[in-house]
Amino acid sequence: MQHLVDKHGRPLHQVWPGVAKLEGVQLLLDRNRVLIAEVNQNHATGTAVALERNVPMLRELNANIAKVVALYREAADGFVQVVDTARAILSDLERFPGRLAAASPPPTPLVAAAAGRDVLSVLPPPGRADASPGPARCA
Repeated sequence: MQHLVDKHGRPLHQVWPGVAKLEGVQLLLDRNRVLIAEVNQNHATGTAVALERNVPMLRELNANIAKVVALYREAADGFVQVVDTARAILSDLERFPGRLAAASPPPTPLVAAAAGRDVLSVLPPPGRADASPGPARCA
């Protein structure tokens, strides 16, 4: 499976670990596609043996759907946390220009993007701890 990358070519799982959940969803959906094709083929033959083979495949399909729902929920919850963290960090940076709150990690590109800011606009230039965040927006 080809990994997703951001506009700078960085793997998205480095920017937002929740992307692994979406990759897991894709793997399950690909597996379901294969299962559905096999179930349809068995159904078309109409023999008792072929129809019996469908039972475990239909159970697997059902389980996979439940897993997909759970993975989407986890990915969404994780993204909400990233956005909330981004807003908190950017709020701290705007209230206290030039310094990060001790408990806050430096903003990642996704954190800044989630808050509608370019990460370079929220970090002080090298060697300047007193620089205030700029007005730049994500492109």
